[in-house]
Amino acid sequence: EEGRADIMLRNSSMRFAFRWKEGETKCSLPPKVVAGIRPEFIRIVESGGMKAEVYSCFPSGMETMVILSVGRYRLSCVVFGNRSFPVGQEVRIEIMSDSCALFDGATQERVAMGALEIAE
Repeated sequence: EEGRADIMLRNSSMRFAFRWKEGETKCSLPPKVVAGIRPEFIRIVESGGMKAEVYSCFPSGMETMVILSVGRYRLSCVVFGNRSFPVGQEVRIEIMSDSCALFDGATQERVAMGALEIAE
């Protein structure tokens, strides 16, 4: 689905605008792609972004690992510092990187690198 970015990706729970990383060769994407987003690239924010629900929270000293539910999907998020988020709490999230990978859903090969922006 073409839109305000290079391409729009969507599933039953989420929509993302994808922009190829500078220097990456643009290619046609396979019918099914899997997004690879490192946990430290997902930020919990006060407003904007996309709604998510805290599935679990693991404070571990210098950082806190938060598992989030978005529809039927789980996303891992790292929050720096010893913080606590109650299970079931609604939060807002954003993706803060231009180094997200797209993988071919059938072959698992990386097909693109770039920025994913949540498009709710």
